[in-house]
Amino acid sequence: MASKLTAHGCRRIGSGEGGIMEERKKNKLEELLEGFSAAFLGALRQGGMERFIGEKLLNYVGMLLVVLSGAFFLKYTAGMLGPVGKLAISLAAGVAVVGLGEYLGREERYSLFRLPLVGGGWIVIYYTAFAAHYVEATRIIESPTVGLAVLCVAAAGMIAHSLRIRSRILTGFAFALAYLAFIVTHLGVQSLTVCTVLALAGAVLVRPLASPELAAINLAGFYLNYFPIFRGVLSASGAQGLPAADFWYSLGMATLVHAVFAVLVPPKPGRAPAAGEPPTPPSPDDYWMDLSLSLSAVVYAAVFYGQTSAYQPLHGAAGLLALGGMLTALSALRGKGDGGSALQHVQAFLGAAVTALAVFQLDGMAERYWGFALAASVLGTLGLWLDRRSFERYALAFMGLGLLHHWGCMGSLPAESRLTAVLSLGYLGAAGYALAGLRQRAGRAATWISGVWLYGGLAAILAALWLQFQPAAFAVSVFVLALILEWAAMEAGAEPLRQQAVLLEAAAGLYCFCIDYGSNLPVLGPVTPRLLVTASAVVTYGAALACCRRPEGVFLGVAGSDWRRSSAWFAAGIAAFGAYNEFGPRLRLPLWGLGALALLLLGRRREEEGLGVAAADFRLQAYLLVLATAAEGVLSYLVYPASLLGTLGARETAIFWCSSLILAAPVFWPAWAKTPAEEAEERSARYVFAALSLILPALFIAKEADGAWITLGWTLLGMGYLLPGLFSGRTPLRLPGLALLGVCVLKALFRDLTGLALPHRVLSYGVLGVLLVLSSFLYVRLTKKEECHES
Repeated sequence: MASKLTAHGCRRIGSGEGGIMEERKKNKLEELLEGFSAAFLGALRQGGMERFIGEKLLNYVGMLLVVLSGAFFLKYTAGMLGPVGKLAISLAAGVAVVGLGEYLGREERYSLFRLPLVGGGWIVIYYTAFAAHYVEATRIIESPTVGLAVLCVAAAGMIAHSLRIRSRILTGFAFALAYLAFIVTHLGVQSLTVCTVLALAGAVLVRPLASPELAAINLAGFYLNYFPIFRGVLSASGAQGLPAADFWYSLGMATLVHAVFAVLVPPKPGRAPAAGEPPTPPSPDDYWMDLSLSLSAVVYAAVFYGQTSAYQPLHGAAGLLALGGMLTALSALRGKGDGGSALQHVQAFLGAAVTALAVFQLDGMAERYWGFALAASVLGTLGLWLDRRSFERYALAFMGLGLLHHWGCMGSLPAESRLTAVLSLGYLGAAGYALAGLRQRAGRAATWISGVWLYGGLAAILAALWLQFQPAAFAVSVFVLALILEWAAMEAGAEPLRQQAVLLEAAAGLYCFCIDYGSNLPVLGPVTPRLLVTASAVVTYGAALACCRRPEGVFLGVAGSDWRRSSAWFAAGIAAFGAYNEFGPRLRLPLWGLGALALLLLGRRREEEGLGVAAADFRLQAYLLVLATAAEGVLSYLVYPASLLGTLGARETAIFWCSSLILAAPVFWPAWAKTPAEEAEERSARYVFAALSLILPALFIAKEADGAWITLGWTLLGMGYLLPGLFSGRTPLRLPGLALLGVCVLKALFRDLTGLALPHRVLSYGVLGVLLVLSSFLYVRLTKKEECHES
């Protein structure tokens, strides 16, 4: 299949109109080289190499030598003629050369001499105006203002003549000769002033003359004339000897030239295609101009950094901050969008790099904290406003540098800088969330940037909280932050915020098991840090389950419903763990039992929308907590020594007994089961909770009483469960009571028979026997009534 390369860099595969257009983008360097080679080869084809050299090359080189001879003439005649005579001869020579060029340009066969003669003559005139004030041997103008005005008049005349002829070659040749003359006869800051005027004039002419080479010529000429000053500043003697006024003046001239070119000489974008046509790429001239301006930005940044570092090293950070801000501002002035010129990206990169270097050079640690935070927020705001992802990427880089800087300084941060670090990190985190929200509202693409802002902001806020608070207070603040994120997710409908909230809740839940509370002294009245953390966790998880939606879809490989289930399990585990460590065994057990009762009550609901977790999960948690309570009760009361249990006052004893008896509440709850499986589960739950409500008081009696009093207490407790069970017809109450009475009988026969004194044995056997007979009588009578009712 035949292929053909079209004029726009597209390759046509096939023949005819139905051929396939395969786009192949050329890089800018290829197009630039192709344009130059085409122009050069075209010139050679018109008349051959000999004619090119004879008609053009010799012409321009000769004029260059004539201009240099005029400059050297002024130096040579330093002691022969007076200033007026030297300037008059030079001015007359320049005017004569310009007139000769115009005269020869009238005839077509001599028109080739017009441009080099006119350009060379104007350079001689311009150099004469320069020598009238800035060269000591030819100075006739003492006032610097008048001298500069004369230079401007000469430059204006040259520019006006170039515009009248509208010759790119003449203009470029004139500017190049002017810069070369000042390079050869450099006079320090005075020459730089003239070159600044030339450069500004060239910046004005680039667009009217459609001459992109003027940008390269003027920038190269200016920096070549700047180099001797820069070299003098870098040397030790130059840095000490250069006056401060000249230092700032030269740096200001470089700043002015680069800023004017960056603002007034924007590279042209590719022309908009007509309907149905492929896009037209920028021309090689545009690439050439863009390359020149980009190199100017690099050179200017290097000059600024080197000069300020050598001349004023103590204020290097301030100078770099000014440089970074200016480069960033110039890049922002290029307009919106990332599809602009290379200069736009070069200046943005240089601005960010120089600003980062400046922040690292700041003296104080607090200043560096704020430097990274402010740079990230400013660049992020600019990127959002101008729709420039490059700015946003650099802002994210500053956020990362700020967090890394905090990580490196956290161990050595002095106390006086701690508050500043906390505030700057808090500001950085708030800026991250604000920019992420604004990006979402503006409908910006590249959602990964919003995600990085969110998680970078979260990391900054967590770093600030960790720096400010002790471990317990940090855990509480994290739970509060999770609640804030849950609320914000509901208000804004932002799923990423909800995902952050559940991730934060899970991380905070794991952290609760690792906190070292130390002495755990009360901080708010009787409330200890452990109680405060536990309460915060339970409130947070409860609010999230009751009021907040579950995350949608899959997050980090886990379904949204499973994240909410983990919240429920974390709440139960943290509450149980907190009660275990906060309270002694005597109060720990009833509190666990009450927690299991609350979980069972949550598990009896029918709807799953309210808490976002299946009711079966709560019931399973209740059963596990009941088993843990029973196991802990056996270990605490029957295995551990009494010295580990401590003593209970009247209030704690009342709390223990009331909590234990309340555990029998499921026996009296109305039925909720609707399926056979649920009926079996509900029946088992009633037996388990009723048994636990009896076991805890029985263990308490076994530890507090002794001998026959244990038998007597157990007997009364068993009767206390048996009789209500008989009168109410509830088997889950009767069976634990009967079981405890059976234990009393076994204890009386095998333990009290040999281990008690005779009076205590009489008391134990007598009371137990009477109560057993009474129980049997009531049992027979009341159960027969139940059978009659059932019949």
